[in-house]
Amino acid sequence: MKKAKLLEELDLLRRTGNCNLIKTESNTAIVNGVILSAPDFGTLTHDKPIDIEFPSFNPRPPEEYVLEKYGITEEEYQDISEILQNYFELAVIK
Repeated sequence: MKKAKLLEELDLLRRTGNCNLIKTESNTAIVNGVILSAPDFGTLTHDKPIDIEFPSFNPRPPEEYVLEKYGITEEEYQDISEILQNYFELAVIK
């Protein structure tokens, strides 16, 4: 995902709770009708115990069952991973 497009998606997600790939309902992120589980896309790590509220997101390669679960392509998987990674980075800055 190009930087400008990623920033646009993140801005949309922050302002409206929705972007082209991720929708939110009742503070729950949803992809194609399936509740998004961050561990499907990577791991959340905490550098220190005090960072429990602001974890880092480390994406992992797509697995077939995850693509099928969400009904997405590998490119969409990468885009969602990038959105999640940047979303968590922005949360730390706030």
